[in-house]
Amino acid sequence: MTAIHLDIIHGDHFIRTVQPRPVAANTLWDPLAAARSVPGAESVKLNWLVDRPTYIVTSGDNRVLLDARTGSALPAPTEPEVRQLAAFWFTGEEPLTRVALIDDLPGEVRGRKPPLRRAEFDGWNKPTLYFSPNTGERGLSHRA
Repeated sequence: MTAIHLDIIHGDHFIRTVQPRPVAANTLWDPLAAARSVPGAESVKLNWLVDRPTYIVTSGDNRVLLDARTGSALPAPTEPEVRQLAAFWFTGEEPLTRVALIDDLPGEVRGRKPPLRRAEFDGWNKPTLYFSPNTGERGLSHRA
């Protein structure tokens, strides 16, 4: 039993709620072509990496990041891009203090596969966001 609501522990209130961003379909690469470009593709998801529309193509445990406008394969997000993502998603006032690529995952992200990018914010409770190092997708948040 806990005296603190689970959403507070998880830090859900620190995560921005966003509405789906409209994008003109005629400006995007065909998602079926995106699926065909990755052997064994099982799904294609439209996502945003900072201000760029992307496709995340899943094939087994592999997730491939493509530019949704051109179909070009994109490199993994850089640390500055992860910092931009963390600043976008985090609604708290604490400053971002560190972004690190981690292989040794803490219990709060159990069930996820390493590695992850951990974005840590200052403050007594050390709010933390986790991102896929390959696609920039936001994972779990945590407030210690």
